[in-house]
Amino acid sequence: MKTNHVSNREIPVGIDDLSLYVPEIYLPVAELAAHRHLDYEKLNKGLGLEAMAVADVHEDASTMAANAVKDLLEKNGIAPHSIGRIYVGSESSSDGSKPIASYVLGMLADYYKKNYSANAFLNTDAVDMTFACIAGVDALLNTLDWVRADPTRTGIVVCTDNAKYELGSSGEYTQGAGAIALLIKSNPRLLAIDEPVGVATVSEHDFFKPLRRVSRHRLAEAVKGNLPDGTVNFSIPGILSPQENYLEVHKIFPVFDGPYSNECYASRLKAAYTHFSRLKASHCLHDWDRIVFHLPYASHGRRIFPEIFYDENSRHPGLKEQVLAIDPRFDENR
Repeated sequence: MKTNHVSNREIPVGIDDLSLYVPEIYLPVAELAAHRHLDYEKLNKGLGLEAMAVADVHEDASTMAANAVKDLLEKNGIAPHSIGRIYVGSESSSDGSKPIASYVLGMLADYYKKNYSANAFLNTDAVDMTFACIAGVDALLNTLDWVRADPTRTGIVVCTDNAKYELGSSGEYTQGAGAIALLIKSNPRLLAIDEPVGVATVSEHDFFKPLRRVSRHRLAEAVKGNLPDGTVNFSIPGILSPQENYLEVHKIFPVFDGPYSNECYASRLKAAYTHFSRLKASHCLHDWDRIVFHLPYASHGRRIFPEIFYDENSRHPGLKEQVLAIDPRFDENR
């Protein structure tokens, strides 16, 4: 007697459904360009920008994530207690200890307690991953493996950010806000994601949000001229005690270098693709019909990927024509 045994690794796992939440408030990029004396055509045609989502006064990364998850659960008719984990990828956390995911669970538990119970999410794991644009992918890969280990499991991955730059900075027009929630299951309806995964990691400082430190003396000097008697008292319970000489300031605005960031992106992408090709023991571009990119702005993928196409041309001559169709000048720059 023979039995057909299917390994968990042979069961497809991936994205079954998704929900998007974007704030209702937005700023037309044409209006921003006029006020900042910028070339709107460059922003619109070159970078693909039309409108900038702006979080309302009561919104942050946590509330946007909760709204995206709520919509995902409701449109799929999913009971809260059937969700084994909610993992969040973000760079916009407002708490140095509790993850955004725990705030999301708290808001959802309060919302669903009438129809279920206050403990509807009691057995739901909640974790954040922080790494600018890639954090959501890390949360996704982790959850895919978790479902592969037990295909009866159901998880949710949320990417959420309130991305802001200094007013008037060169990154201001690329900012925005929103969240997307992904339903991760076996036998998914939208997209099955196979193994392996190509990885390339280097610690760079093209984009980061360091803690800023300011001394008590410097802070006092900056403000005492605005006070009638010139006295300053910075002993604020819970913020700055008399024993502390420095105040650490958490600013949501990043330190960044756009051109250098593009170089880092292209370099890591090439290294990750090389790693993936080695793991697959094949040259994948020859077999792919479509490639999906993370795009911080439109055309970014087309600008940083032709080099890989070109290098692959040594193995697949037909790719050169595709490269030159994207940018005829590329052959001149090699």
